[in-house]
Amino acid sequence: MGNTARRIDEMIARLSALRQRPEFKFEETDLNQVVSEAADRLDGMQDVELTKELQPAPSMRADRDQIRVS
Repeated sequence: MGNTARRIDEMIARLSALRQRPEFKFEETDLNQVVSEAADRLDGMQDVELTKELQPAPSMRADRDQIRVS
């Protein structure tokens, strides 16, 4: 419950920031790591079966906070 409330607060903050001119922080980002972190947050949730099969992917410049799944 606490994690869900925290994620909702983070989403609200990101949505509120969109009304203003967002400041992006681009950095080399491993998309497989971003996907793995999102999948790890689902691990252990009831009624969720997850299969993770990631292929090698080149890193890219992105703002991790903007593409991260909460």
